[in-house]
Amino acid sequence: MSRRLLRVLILDEKQECTMKGMLLNAGLFLIVLMSALASPPTHGYVKQALAYAKRIPVSQLDPKLPNRPFALWLKGVTGSNAKIRWEVNDCGEQTGGPADIGRDFPSCVEVDAEMRGNREVIMRIAVGTFHRGLTGNPTLYFALVEDNNGSRRLNELSELPGALATTSK
Repeated sequence: MSRRLLRVLILDEKQECTMKGMLLNAGLFLIVLMSALASPPTHGYVKQALAYAKRIPVSQLDPKLPNRPFALWLKGVTGSNAKIRWEVNDCGEQTGGPADIGRDFPSCVEVDAEMRGNREVIMRIAVGTFHRGLTGNPTLYFALVEDNNGSRRLNELSELPGALATTSK
């Protein structure tokens, strides 16, 4: 192989490595930038949103239900042995893509209630947005009942007692 051809091959290989490095650095920069712009909620906001959601009268979320705090109503429907977990999230809206940068995501309080018989209730209550905080009227964003036979999506909270009655216990 001639020296000139060898030198061209070596330069092409170095340029390819440099280009890969630049692409890798650009990718890492975008990841850091996106995580900074879509930062998680503060501890104070999480505490505030959780406390707010637990106190919401269920009649405000579904007019067919009584004027009772959501947390107490849920415990009554799922039973005293249910393991209930609460968290604040983006209602499943983030994609991880560039369109997320700077977007004001909705914030939901998600409730997961695990019951006997491998039954689970998953609900998200929209309580505001991450930039504006607790705003607007809280709404049922998502509700699902799962058991060994599959899952059932609920449109209203008042459907939950009936859905649980038809699941395997």
